Amino acid sequence: MEKTPIVNRWRWRRWTLLAIDLLAISLLVLCGGLIVLLEIPLTLAVGWPWYLRRVLSQVNPDPLSVASAVGCQVGVVLGSHYFLRWLYRESGIRSESRRWPWRWTLQSVIVLMFVAGIAMTGIVHQTTWLVRSPEPLTNGGMKTTSARSVSANNLKTIGVATYNYSSANQDWLPRSQFDAGGRALHSWQTMLLPYIEQDALYRKIDMSKSW
Repeated sequence: MEKTPIVNRWRWRRWTLLAIDLLAISLLVLCGGLIVLLEIPLTLAVGWPWYLRRVLSQVNPDPLSVASAVGCQVGVVLGSHYFLRWLYRESGIRSESRRWPWRWTLQSVIVLMFVAGIAMTGIVHQTTWLVRSPEPLTNGGMKTTSARSVSANNLKTIGVATYNYSSANQDWLPRSQFDAGGRALHSWQTMLLPYIEQDALYRKIDMSKSW
């Protein structure tokens, strides 16, 4: 039976993709990228024993602290298990032959510990950044009030300049300038320069050329 053009096209695409993959892998091997790609997952998977061997010799744990931590962890696991089992029973999706297993509790606690660890890392990082920041943390109210006053004065100046422009030019608002081809030349802000005590700067601007 003669092969259809669709089958031939599919096989051609498959061999093309295979050749591209082989070329990409060859480039990675030549550039050392494969070593980098393998180093990251290998370090995450089996790098912790070397880290523990280097760190544990420098750790001097307090027995009372270790016992408190273990007790708290056991309490969290037990409390989570009985709470989740009650919640699972009250939700109405539990059947008579299946109860909330301990395996689900342990999985939930592991996920909770992982999320809590990430959150605590972020909190410590941000707290350290705030403590080491050169800007003061307590007298920012005066700076905020001062900046707000400056902004209010600037807005008032723009409003008064707009009013003066409208009165002097018999126009409602200052408008942007465009050439015959529709290209923007200058904005309304340029038109307000003579009315905000920037007349010298305004006279230096060539209004026939785009800013």
